[in-house]
Amino acid sequence: MSDLSTAAPASAALRVAVCDGDTGFVQVLTNRLDRLGWEHRVLGSAVPVERLVSMRLGALVLDLALLGQHAWEYLERVTRELPSLPVVVCTGQSTVAQRVRGLRLGADDWLTKPCHPEELIARVEAVARRREGVDGQRNRQAGPERQVEAARLGKVAARVAEHPSPGRAGRRYAVAEEGE
Repeated sequence: MSDLSTAAPASAALRVAVCDGDTGFVQVLTNRLDRLGWEHRVLGSAVPVERLVSMRLGALVLDLALLGQHAWEYLERVTRELPSLPVVVCTGQSTVAQRVRGLRLGADDWLTKPCHPEELIARVEAVARRREGVDGQRNRQAGPERQVEAARLGKVAARVAEHPSPGRAGRRYAVAEEGE
């Protein structure tokens, strides 16, 4: 049997933010990200979208349980305001209705814990690869629309420079069960 971390093909280094409070999982994940040469930042709570823009991320890994009662609103805001940012939800047990809701709100993929960090990394690579392909094609075919989006993101980044936010301490809540 081969080691999973060496079985995967080499990939370009990504810049990833991991919003997760599971310290054991995060430690194993960040060790693997270090070996891959990926830049990463661990976030202990939700950060303003403007801060995500300033991080210039290639992907976001999001544990909805960490965000508590505002998890769905945050997911929707991030995916609406940063449509080109790949978002992978990696969270605890969930219902089919919750997974469907998350994907419909804009998550690119959903992984239920407990999971193997290599599977999460592979899913992040896959959504980043697909998003890059779509964005590359979009840049070639729809120049004016991309310029409008870039201008909008530039305004968001300018607000970051004008109004830095220190963030808030996060609390761990269970994601409320949705009706099935």
